[in-house]
Amino acid sequence: MIRKEKNGIEWLEYQQLQEFPEVIHGVFFRNLNCRDAESLKTIQEVFGLEKLIRGNHTHGNVVTEAAADLECDGLVTTEKNIGLVSGHADCQIAIFFDPVRKVIANVHSGWRGSVKNIYANAVDYLKQKHRCNPADLLVGIGPSLGPEKAEFINHQIELPPEFLPFQVRENYFDFWEISQKQLREVGVLEHHIEVSGICTYCEENEFFSHRREKKTGRNATVVALKPLKLY
Repeated sequence: MIRKEKNGIEWLEYQQLQEFPEVIHGVFFRNLNCRDAESLKTIQEVFGLEKLIRGNHTHGNVVTEAAADLECDGLVTTEKNIGLVSGHADCQIAIFFDPVRKVIANVHSGWRGSVKNIYANAVDYLKQKHRCNPADLLVGIGPSLGPEKAEFINHQIELPPEFLPFQVRENYFDFWEISQKQLREVGVLEHHIEVSGICTYCEENEFFSHRREKKTGRNATVVALKPLKLY
């Protein structure tokens, strides 16, 4: 990922999206708490967006068109200047972009979302509602709980058997690899998947982590489309 800065605010961006100036996106650090209205206002101003839309996460697999106050874990839009926001503290946030159909998605996936395969739901939604070809999709998986910290002592009842090959040592699982496999299985090309490889638990100075801190704030991941004429 690439570190960017504007007006003293820093964030991370995906390398593979740098060639698409119509996609505004960023993973923000813990100095901006997604649970704080002022932090969200700062993000909105830095990116020059009309508004931000955030779904109410349920740790399910519902993906839908962006609108305020929805009970869902995935938001999709083709509208310009509308920022899709997800708050997270160890859960994965995946940004989807189709450069052909010009559609974006912001998808939240904790371990329960992985069990329910929300990424497959997201790809299916993009196919059905926006006529996307999975082979065109670019997907970025951001800072989240890494395999050295993803302990599941009750994995026999919490996780499906197909996750067992991704156990890196007793009770620890590599959800970054699980997610890549799930995306490939629904047609996303391997070289179109960019994984940050940053563990939120390990990077205490930069990211909130529920596993590390229990009661904590939320990191913000934002994606939006901008009209190219603005550049």
